[in-house]
Amino acid sequence: MNSFEIRYNGIEHAKIVMLQRLLLEVAELQQGDKDDWIDRFRNACITEINETQNAPGTPRPAEVRQMATATVKMVSDMAKHRLAQRQGTEPS
Repeated sequence: MNSFEIRYNGIEHAKIVMLQRLLLEVAELQQGDKDDWIDRFRNACITEINETQNAPGTPRPAEVRQMATATVKMVSDMAKHRLAQRQGTEPS
């Protein structure tokens, strides 16, 4: 890897970890089922991503929306996994 690739990949990795951590911390502040809150947050984000298809101006290409959706799902899954670890309910 060259220095640009190292910086780019490191920054992207840091963003994903920070987003997962923020999502987890906010979920833990919620009343009720925290997994359900993460799911609702994920679904709201995906809805907003999909709405860019019909947005005025420059709509996002399908490939960009697909990558954004996959990233939201991945970060949500990471947060739910970490939440299960903290609660001691992580599946074997």
